[in-house]
Amino acid sequence: MRWKVTEIARTICELLEWKRPSGGLKNHECRQLLERLQAGGVLTLPALRHLGGKGPRCVDISQQRLEPEPVECLARECEPLELALVERPAESRLWREHVERYHYLGCRVPLGANLRYWVRNRDRELACLLWTSPAWKMQARMPGSRGAMSGGNVTCNGSSTMDGS
Repeated sequence: MRWKVTEIARTICELLEWKRPSGGLKNHECRQLLERLQAGGVLTLPALRHLGGKGPRCVDISQQRLEPEPVECLARECEPLELALVERPAESRLWREHVERYHYLGCRVPLGANLRYWVRNRDRELACLLWTSPAWKMQARMPGSRGAMSGGNVTCNGSSTMDGS
């Protein structure tokens, strides 16, 4: 049987009872130690396996999509705004395409749970919004505000209207 580096580190931690105060094994630290010992020529570890399918997902950009007309008006002239949760696969592909096409960093795979929304006015997409799980825990930044987003009638049940009040 050929052992993996992770299995070797876990076994060493179990045998030496190398644990964190919480009771978990110090696998990461043990693995770092093993890698240093290998770099110093003290031992040879099994080769790392490279798993495919990891890393950023490519976003297909359709060539036939027309460039949207620029929005050249005051924000209040775009009211009422609709906030629509991205749920279906087709919406998700279009949302990722918009972010890839128009955001300066492109579309990256967010870490953790996330919610994606369209901001629309009369069935026209004006913006793409993304909230990831760390943002859900953030407090309001302005005294007296009702949360990370205030000034609208916002719910997470699919779509809602922001009245700008």
